[in-house]
Amino acid sequence: MRKMKVWEYIVIAITVLGVLMVNTVPSDEEYHTWLEAQYKIKKNCDSIRCIDYSSEGITSLPFLMIAETNTSESPKRSIKVLGVYKTFFVLENNLNGES
Repeated sequence: MRKMKVWEYIVIAITVLGVLMVNTVPSDEEYHTWLEAQYKIKKNCDSIRCIDYSSEGITSLPFLMIAETNTSESPKRSIKVLGVYKTFFVLENNLNGES
């Protein structure tokens, strides 16, 4: 049996990471659940305990998801996140009123 070269290990590692990324891209439903749990933002908010959002843009790619949500509050506030491996990373957050 021959010994594997370093570049073969690298190719295998990148392939495994790529396959994992494709299989673990978060869905729109998971994003909305996370958004409500973390920031109390919902589409049809009927109480004072949550924030209603006015618009959102969700881009799902084979390896990741990018989502941006804008609230209907005045002044407008927004959050932009990156979703990979069933996890969301905040790229931009001005929900605290800092514009």
